[in-house]
Amino acid sequence: MFSLFKKSSLKRLQIIGWHGNNATGDDLLGYCVKKIFIERGKKKGFNFELVDDRNCDLIVIGGGTILGVDSMSICQIVKKTKAPLVIFGGGFRREKRDIGYKNRRCMKYLFERACFAGVRGYISQQFLMHNEIAVPEVIGDPGMLFKPERISFPVKGNHKVGVFVRNMGKAGELQYIDNTSMHQKIARVCNWLAEEFKSTFYFFSFAENIFDSDLEGIQSTISFMKNKDSIVIIPYSSDFVKQCSLIGKMDYVVSQRLHPVIVAWSMKIPCVGIDYQYSKTADFMSSIGMDEFVVRTDEFNIDVYKIKFQRLMAEKPLIIEHSQKSINYWQNKLINFADKSVGLIK
Repeated sequence: MFSLFKKSSLKRLQIIGWHGNNATGDDLLGYCVKKIFIERGKKKGFNFELVDDRNCDLIVIGGGTILGVDSMSICQIVKKTKAPLVIFGGGFRREKRDIGYKNRRCMKYLFERACFAGVRGYISQQFLMHNEIAVPEVIGDPGMLFKPERISFPVKGNHKVGVFVRNMGKAGELQYIDNTSMHQKIARVCNWLAEEFKSTFYFFSFAENIFDSDLEGIQSTISFMKNKDSIVIIPYSSDFVKQCSLIGKMDYVVSQRLHPVIVAWSMKIPCVGIDYQYSKTADFMSSIGMDEFVVRTDEFNIDVYKIKFQRLMAEKPLIIEHSQKSINYWQNKLINFADKSVGLIK
């Protein structure tokens, strides 16, 4: 078959991780990683073909907690190829340090086998140190690389607030407080914003799978809200680029989920992060110098939230400027890491 590319320029890239499973945050990671590696490959004169077999020129692994729970299956894939391996922006949960001997052994193998290893935050780095695994570089979350696309979607209201909630428990995941208590707290924030700014609330469903149902979380949260007139529900969609781009049309974001917080700040929309499990959101907010603008759900106080919000709005231009410097720093770290990874290909 005729090819537009020279044979020497066509390279085979295998990406492991970011499973999706009807979860926008996971799909976002996979999208950002594929896009940056294809882009940096072209800078080096390569055109990547995405493959799922051992005959590849480069393997990239990472995403969420994949190395903690699926490391044994990943080992079986990696052992079948001599292609260079890199770990790109993987994350690990501090509360899941005891991953078992076999998983730990496989993780050690993967990190020793990797030519370069980068994790998304300092909590992940500490996790590996705890498990006596070679300390990797902290390179930031790949979600910070997301660039919105132009979309046509009717968004109305003088103060548009994007809201992201979860309804967890199907998989027995730990969190600081129970679902109902969490939904009540998020509803209190929405009630206050409605009173102060006559906000219109856009509730996004970011996951509908065997582990989560954001729609259940949305319905529960709305049941605790006083005014139910100015509410729009954005149903789950496999078009995660459109969903994430839509965040950029909001004036403010209230999010229990991590990646809407990352996308919002990356698009210069500040928000007070709500940390609900594993210190994931706190870790990100700290990495961009915004650790004062985060609240844990088990320490939630509406008066404290109001103070953080009011300070955020009072100094919004300066705070955005400072956060963007940090975000640009991490974006450059991710790009440089992808560049040196692509440089491994002969």
